Amino acid sequence: MTKNVRDKLNEFHTKLGIPHLEHTSPIAGSQFPGEFNVSGFHEEVQELADKEKSFWGIDTCLRLKDKTDEFHSFLFEMGIFAKSIDLQVNFMDPFKDERFTRFQEEIITQFMQLLDYFGIEQKNLEATYLGNITFGGSKGRDKSLKAKYTFSEDKTVRKILEGYVIKCYPIPSLANIDIHPSEGSLVGSRIEIAHKGIEIATIVFDFFKLQKGKLIPINYVGGYALGIERFISALNENKNFLSSVPKYAKAFTILKNELPIAESLLLREDVLTILFGAEAIAKVIENKRLSKSQKELFRHFKKTFKESCENIGIKNSSINHLIDFYDNEISDNRS
Repeated sequence: MTKNVRDKLNEFHTKLGIPHLEHTSPIAGSQFPGEFNVSGFHEEVQELADKEKSFWGIDTCLRLKDKTDEFHSFLFEMGIFAKSIDLQVNFMDPFKDERFTRFQEEIITQFMQLLDYFGIEQKNLEATYLGNITFGGSKGRDKSLKAKYTFSEDKTVRKILEGYVIKCYPIPSLANIDIHPSEGSLVGSRIEIAHKGIEIATIVFDFFKLQKGKLIPINYVGGYALGIERFISALNENKNFLSSVPKYAKAFTILKNELPIAESLLLREDVLTILFGAEAIAKVIENKRLSKSQKELFRHFKKTFKESCENIGIKNSSINHLIDFYDNEISDNRS
C-alpha cells in the first residue's frame, strides 16, 4: 500500500513535468542545528529564495521532541512540492500583488487536483489559514525577530478555498505563519488541511527570510507538504496508523505476539511510544556520526522510551525484535 501511494504521487507530479528529487536528506545532518531532519528537503527549499525552479520528492523526517498518538509517529515520510517565481527585484506587499494571487491560485489548484487524483472528496476537508496577526520577539517561533510585524488576513486563500466549498477558518496566531527561529529560514503564510479532522497537509507561501533579526524580501516560494502516513490513513477512511500503515500493522502484530497485553487500550500511550520509538531508534543508530546536541536529544528520547518499556513490562529481547524488524524495513526501502 505504501509503495503504491508513493508511486502514484510520483506519477502525478511527473505527468506535470515537475523535476523529481530521488534522494533523501541526511537524517542526522546539520540543516537543523541541534535537531534531526524535522522537515523535508529544507536546504533545497531554502535555495528557491534566490532562483526560480520547482521540484517534487519524498523525504524522511524525524521529530524526537513530538508526542505520539495514533496518527503521529516520530519517524515519517513527507512529500514535498515546492516552486518559486523570480520577482526581478520588484518586491511589493504580497497581499496586494497580482503575481502572488496567481501564485497562490496555481499551487492550491494543483493540490486540489492531487487530492482528486486519489479520489479524496472535498466535502471531507477543512482548513485553517492566516488571520490578522502582529508577531515578533515573543518566546515562540518568532523569537529571533527584533521588531514587530503585521500580516493581514489572507483573503485570497479564503476565497479560493470557499470556491472548493471547503470549510475554512482564519487563525490569528503563529500556527498559520511559516517561521522558524533559525537564521535564513523562510517566512510567510500557511494553510493547514485536514481530512475528517486529521491533518494531512500544509500549503505554504513564503515571501521573506529571517536575516539578523529582520524580515528580508525574497522571491515568492510556495508549495505543499504531505504527510505520507497520514495521507495513507485518509485513503483508508481515517483508520489509525496501526490499521492502515503496513509497517506499523506488522510491528503491532510482533509486539502483541511478544506481549499480549499490548492490545489493551489502557496501555495505548506507552505502546505507541514503543512501536514508533523502536523505529526511530533503528533509524538513528544507523548513523555513525551525531552532533553533541543530537546525542543529547537522543539520550533524553531513549530515557522516555525506556520508561514506557518499564510501564508495560516488556523484555529487552522483545524490544530488540522490534528494532530488528524496523532495521530490515529501512534496508528494504533503501534497496
